[in-house]
Amino acid sequence: MAQVIQRIISSKRFPLYSGLLYAISSIVILAMNKHLQNLNSGARSCPDLRFGYTPDEVYAWAIMLGDNGRTAYLKMCKKADVPTKVALLFPFAMLGDVIETSLSGYAVKRFPDRIDDGLLFASSIGNQFKWVSFGLGTVTLIVLALYNSRYRMHNSSKKD
Repeated sequence: MAQVIQRIISSKRFPLYSGLLYAISSIVILAMNKHLQNLNSGARSCPDLRFGYTPDEVYAWAIMLGDNGRTAYLKMCKKADVPTKVALLFPFAMLGDVIETSLSGYAVKRFPDRIDDGLLFASSIGNQFKWVSFGLGTVTLIVLALYNSRYRMHNSSKKD
C-alpha cells in the first residue's frame, strides 16, 4: 500500500489531478446551492456550505426553501455530494459529509415536524469535521505536491 501511495504522489500529474478534482467538487457543490437558492430567492446557502449551524438555523432555512426547495434538497441528499475520487482523497471529510447530509436530510424530510435537536447538533459537528478534514487534506495535497516537485528537482540534479 505504501508503494502505491508513493507512486501516486510521485506522479508528475498528481498536483494537476488533485487540483482538478478539488475544482470540480467545489463547482458541483456551489451549483447545487445556487439551484436551491433559485427555487426560492429568500433561502440562504444550504447548511452543507456553512461551518456549523444550530437546529433553529436549519429549520429557518427549510422554511425559506419552501416545498419545491425541500423536495429538491432531498433529491440532492440521495445523490453523492462529492465525486468518488475526491472522497478517496478526503475520506474523513466524506465521513463528516455523510453524517451531516443524512441528518440534515432527515430533518428536512420530517419538516414541519422537528427532530431531536441533538441530531442536528451531531449534523453540525459532522459539518465542522468535514470542513476541517477537507482543509487539512488540501494542505496535505499542497505539501505533497511541493515535496514531489522538490524531490524530482533533487533527483534530476543528481543525474547531471
